[in-house]
Amino acid sequence: MQLPRTRPLDQGTIADGIWKQPISVVLKNLDATPAGLSWTEAEARLHRYGLNQPLARRCRPLWLQFLTRFLNPLVLILLFASGL
Repeated sequence: MQLPRTRPLDQGTIADGIWKQPISVVLKNLDATPAGLSWTEAEARLHRYGLNQPLARRCRPLWLQFLTRFLNPLVLILLFASGL
């Protein structure tokens, strides 16, 4: 199977679809090889970009989530109407 020829990636085309690019172009743009990064390159990127960790989301307690539902004026009106 032959991969289609496409233009090389630049900053504007990453959002257009990295999956549409041939693997050789993607690896070249990422300065990587099929075997991965060298140890020195991985350390350099670790120092440059930091750890690859998602941001931790703070969860509000369940009781607080329940009480914040009553801040909506429509909910208050409906509760008042159902109480009548």
